[in-house]
Amino acid sequence: MDFGHTSVKRGVTVYNDGSLAAIEVLEPLDAPWSERVGEGVIQAIATAMRHVGEDLDPTILVSVASSLDRTGRPDDDRSMYSGLDPIGLASKLRQQTGRSSLQVRLCTTAPPLRVGLFPTHNPRR
Repeated sequence: MDFGHTSVKRGVTVYNDGSLAAIEVLEPLDAPWSERVGEGVIQAIATAMRHVGEDLDPTILVSVASSLDRTGRPDDDRSMYSGLDPIGLASKLRQQTGRSSLQVRLCTTAPPLRVGLFPTHNPRR
């Protein structure tokens, strides 16, 4: 799932023996309203889960339109997804779906953080 600021792109991947076997693209959804982002993300994930059925990996990978900090939380104040907490999302999804082993892992399509990628000294001394 890819949560952008205008739409949510969705798909279901199928793996056989650890290798990607198929990708089923689902209809995109409108992006959640900024006032109800958490609820919108949970609803979109729960809808996709109903499409998949019982054969679901317990870790749900969610891409958000925000950079992430080192703990995996959105940290871009300009993004409507900046307040999302993957642990809180997983807890609410477990309550809503009755699946006790669910986890949510956020990833990003934003440019990578540049912290620690530059030398701390001038290499041209």
